[in-house]
Amino acid sequence: MDKAAREYGRKTTGIFDVSILIENAWKGFKQYWWIFLIIISLYSSALYVKARMEYQPYYKASSTFVISLNQAVSYSSEYYDNATAFQMGQTFPYILNSGVLQEVVASDLGLDYISETITAEAMEDSNLFELSVTGSNPQQAYDVLQSVIKNYPSVAEFVIGDTQLHVLDETGVPEEPENEANFMPEAKKGAQIAILICLLILAVYATTRNTIRKEEDFKRMLNIRCIGSMPMAGFKKRSAGEQELVLLDNKKIPPGFLEATRTLRTRIMRECREKQLKTFLITSSVPGEGKSTVAANIALSLAQKEKKVLLIDADMRNPSLAKTFGIKRNKDANGFREVVMGKAELSEVICPYKNTTLSLILGSTPMESTERLLSRRTTQELLEEAGKMADYVIIDTPPGGMLADAGILAEYADGAIFVVRQDWVRSDRVLEAIQNMAETGIEMTGCILNCTQTGITGYGSGYSRYSSRYGSGSYGYGYGYGSKNLTRKQRKEREKADSTEDVDEKE
Repeated sequence: MDKAAREYGRKTTGIFDVSILIENAWKGFKQYWWIFLIIISLYSSALYVKARMEYQPYYKASSTFVISLNQAVSYSSEYYDNATAFQMGQTFPYILNSGVLQEVVASDLGLDYISETITAEAMEDSNLFELSVTGSNPQQAYDVLQSVIKNYPSVAEFVIGDTQLHVLDETGVPEEPENEANFMPEAKKGAQIAILICLLILAVYATTRNTIRKEEDFKRMLNIRCIGSMPMAGFKKRSAGEQELVLLDNKKIPPGFLEATRTLRTRIMRECREKQLKTFLITSSVPGEGKSTVAANIALSLAQKEKKVLLIDADMRNPSLAKTFGIKRNKDANGFREVVMGKAELSEVICPYKNTTLSLILGSTPMESTERLLSRRTTQELLEEAGKMADYVIIDTPPGGMLADAGILAEYADGAIFVVRQDWVRSDRVLEAIQNMAETGIEMTGCILNCTQTGITGYGSGYSRYSSRYGSGSYGYGYGYGSKNLTRKQRKEREKADSTEDVDEKE
């Protein structure tokens, strides 16, 4: 994998389609729904509280009049009354703004100034005139209204003449505020704004989440071959402190998982035969991608073909193969580290696994600094001696994207297999880890897409069609497969896989 391949991967990481964006958005919602709920609640509550604190009730006192002129008119007093009402409605704002009327009303009520809002409106084609006063105090609003009714004709006399106001209807002292104390619209407005913010966050999340989802993504994004995929496997929840082992020899393991492992075994055996590989390491870019479980099941699957397999736990920082196989170890038990340090012989730490041709070299007490220890001559001697004892030597290493351990061990191995968990790590980070491994000169056998499942857009592994939801798997593999009995279609696929493997063996 050269520089051009790396550039190719970088360019193709920006390719998206609608189904991937929808899948990303859905995953983001499932992962962060509680954060979105908090954002919506906080924003809605904030606007609700703000509206409540800023709420100022105001009361409206109003009255409707009939306007008539005092002087006699020879032909149509109705026409003049209507015209007068209209003229009053037109001139009222100017009279009010002049301040004359407000001064007269304030003087009449014994106030320094009028804080209430006074409005007037003439009803079209009639001599009806409506006067309204709005204020925070209902009684004072009513008092101002009465004063305006009493004083307005005298103020407006020099503009429209002598008029009389005949009250038809009035509200009296208002009992309820004109602006009802309803804060829910503001709360809904806050919720709507928060939802838009959450949608924006989801959109950013969906467009920036560029991970490996399908086997085709390895070639498109990373320019490297995928040699197979491993589906998720989970089990019914057991009692506290117990957990099912995600291993081929577990009778509860789902058939889809078995089929995927058998197919992967066939491809690995073919690669090893064609490229003369015997010792290969299995690594990943970051923790949590399931490399140890994949290594364990590949080793078991090879042992089921009567191959002598030696599986080595070379992750001295976090040895986990013992836990993967359900083996309880003493704290002072010797392992890979003690052999490298010269404190134990290889034959002393090899553990046969049940009645199989698989043997294990487990880890011991974790340690932090391992680079200098792995660089010792004894590490190479250990792996050379192990190669003489087995048909296949599989090395479980720390994540190659974070630590230098895998790169050091790559000098002593024939090939490397990279485990990538589906939709787990950004593709550029996987690309960087693979590039670092390739720079050691080791044969890059290929990648394995791990923990595949069918999403809402249906991009998961083909084996996911056998699945049924059991509940959360205690091993951390999520939801798994439930069918204990093979269907006719599954039996045919298994027979086909068996025949393919037999042909490969003969070749």
